[in-house]
Amino acid sequence: MRSVALLATELVTNAVQHTKGSAALRLRAENGTLRIGVWDADPTPPHPTRPGTPPRRPKRAAA
Repeated sequence: MRSVALLATELVTNAVQHTKGSAALRLRAENGTLRIGVWDADPTPPHPTRPGTPPRRPKRAAA
């Protein structure tokens, strides 16, 4: 169960950090299979990266 919680947390965190709108999580258990779905309201598709590429972080202005 810890793996499921970690996976769901990572997916939602990515959706919240990298989109411009709200995000939703859906868990569905059926016939011994758990499906995890995450959606976001941002219409812009994600930009694929190559394995090992450091993640892009938005630049923030110093206050």
